[in-house]
Amino acid sequence: MRRIFIAIIGLISYSVAQAQTAYSLKQLADSLIENSFQLRINRLQEEEARLQTGMAAAGAYPTVSLQAGNSQAFNNTRQEFFNGDIREASLAANQAWNAAVRADWTFFNGFRVWAQSAINETRHQLSSLITRARMEEELFQLASLYAELQAREQMLQNLKSTLSVSNENYRLAESRQRIGKANKQDVLQSLTNLNSDSSNYIKEENRILYLKLELKKLCGLKSGGMIQVGDTTNETAVPALDKLIENALAQNTDIRQQKAQVLISLKNEKLQKADRYPQLGLFAEYNFVQSANQVGILKSNTSLGPAFGLSFRYTLFDGFRVSRNISLAALQTKQSRLNEEQTSFELRISMAQAYDTYLLNRRLSELERQNSLLAEENLSLAQARLNNGVISAFDFRQVQESTLAAESRAIEANYELRRSALQLMLWSGDLLKAIYPAP
Repeated sequence: MRRIFIAIIGLISYSVAQAQTAYSLKQLADSLIENSFQLRINRLQEEEARLQTGMAAAGAYPTVSLQAGNSQAFNNTRQEFFNGDIREASLAANQAWNAAVRADWTFFNGFRVWAQSAINETRHQLSSLITRARMEEELFQLASLYAELQAREQMLQNLKSTLSVSNENYRLAESRQRIGKANKQDVLQSLTNLNSDSSNYIKEENRILYLKLELKKLCGLKSGGMIQVGDTTNETAVPALDKLIENALAQNTDIRQQKAQVLISLKNEKLQKADRYPQLGLFAEYNFVQSANQVGILKSNTSLGPAFGLSFRYTLFDGFRVSRNISLAALQTKQSRLNEEQTSFELRISMAQAYDTYLLNRRLSELERQNSLLAEENLSLAQARLNNGVISAFDFRQVQESTLAAESRAIEANYELRRSALQLMLWSGDLLKAIYPAP
């Protein structure tokens, strides 16, 4: 029987013996921010939006173009003049060269440039907010997994203590059987309890291994070593509900995205109204033209010089297209404002519900913690009574299982408390501050 226990302990300790590296939550967060594929894609999209900002992207600058050409023509030509002269030729060659440098600049188009520039800048800000929202969501997943892994590690330690007690009770039952104070049934029951506790320990280790692999995948860790979390952290400090909602209205990325959409809609209205104004532009060019003819009045012609001027364009009637586009833009603005109001309203309700859950979890956590301490004290008394033969192994097992259940509830309640606090930090926009506290 002793060999069985040694084999079980060897199997349990196998994964513990593997190389492990301790990571704090901040270290894992750094790795996630650097390696997350989705965040890397978001950052590329953010850079793409940044390249679309500025006055150049809005069309504020003039355009300069260079144009050149050459033409060759061969014609059968017959020219008859009023004085009676006739000139004719077969396949007479006509050759022309031309080149020009031209600059065009629309210096007024109904304030379209400023409206488009503001839209592009706001889209860049919106892209940054999308990246931040994705980062916060993944950091919330990371912090939740980290807290769950810490809870599982605590549970594993409790199961290890239970396993050690069960082993001692098995040895005690064997000793009593040898001196005639216990029968074989007591020994078999003790061994059954030992095997059951060993099975629970192995299952818990398997859950922990799964969570560690999930953390490695989430953070993009490619090293061969297994993750080892730090000690259980204290509960994240959560301010009052009014302060949380105040922070959320100012920092929540969903609300800030909706505000950016409202601003884009407002600028889009100005963009559509720009078509009601005339367009004024300037142009300047420098031309070179040279031609040569075998038949005609001029044998050759060459011109070289600058030209410049002012252009004006105004649409008198376009089938009410501009009015229709302005009305559509105004409707989009109203919709964006309603989306912002809806997001703010739903966030307030969700945070109030989450805060009630947080307060409930805090009370439950304290209650289960006190109950766990009482259960541990009761277990110590029961162990002493078992050693003195006052209670049976069956009665002790019930106390042992009750203690383990109480400790499990305490760990689970603490985990739920931490997770509800993280959820509030996510919605209020304070999650990054919780993971990266100011020194």
